[in-house]
Formats: sequence, structure tokens, C-alpha cells
Amino acid sequence: MKTAIIVLVGAVICAGAAAYMLQDTPKPNREVPTPVVENEKPEATTTPLAPQMPTERYSAQVDRVKVLFEQWDYTRYRLQTNELVREGAMNSERGFGDDPDATVYVLNWDKSEGEQIRYVRLTAEPDKLYALDGYQNIIRSGHLNLEK
Repeated sequence: MKTAIIVLVGAVICAGAAAYMLQDTPKPNREVPTPVVENEKPEATTTPLAPQMPTERYSAQVDRVKVLFEQWDYTRYRLQTNELVREGAMNSERGFGDDPDATVYVLNWDKSEGEQIRYVRLTAEPDKLYALDGYQNIIRSGHLNLEK
């Protein structure tokens, strides 16, 4: 059990370190400028990162590490382990193994597979969120609990 917890915490820390190192990398500007018509106010070209209240919030205390996961409308996430905070794009997939209604959360879905983090919410345990290892196996120890 301790090995699984260490693997879970290690995966979260490694992914966070990679994201932290990449955050200073300049990103190309992909926004298309909106033409401004004379005497007309320009519309906002960007949307806010996330609304104030998350759609879901899960948390856990694994050994001495506090883990907090928040998601907004299955498109944005915030994952905090102690003081390390990561935010980014997320996606969800329907179905996992024999559970066709399970939800798999794919954090950083728009990045390479090595930078993605996956969690699953099983139909039989809707208040728990389990991390998945690199082989898509559930890490049963150290699950996150839905906050209500």
C-alpha cells in the first residue's frame, strides 16, 4: 500500500515538475485578431480561465501530502499537491474496463502522453476519484474524495 501511495505522489510530483519547467517556454500566439469596425466596441477575444466555483472538487490527505483536484465543466482543471499547483486543459472520456459509464479525466489532454495525468470515477463509487498509472491500471490506495 505504501508503494502505491509513493508511486501516486511521485507521479504527481514528476508531472508537476515537468509542467513547471515548461511554463516559461514561449507559446505561439494562436489568437486570430478580430477586425474592429469603426464606431463599434471590439468584442473580447478571450474567455476567462474558469468560473469562480468549480464543477467538482476532490481532496485527500496521503501521508503528509494534501491533494486537491478541481475541475470546471470538464474543460479546465487545477491540481494542487501541498504548495505545487498545476492548471490546464482537461478532457473526459466515457467508459473504463467493464464500466461503460465510468468517467476518465484526462489532464493536459492536449500535450504529449508523457505529460498527461489520468483519473477515473467509477459508476459504483461516484464519490471517489482514482489515479491511473502509465498502463491505465487503477491505483487503489490514496484515492480522492468528492467534497460536497
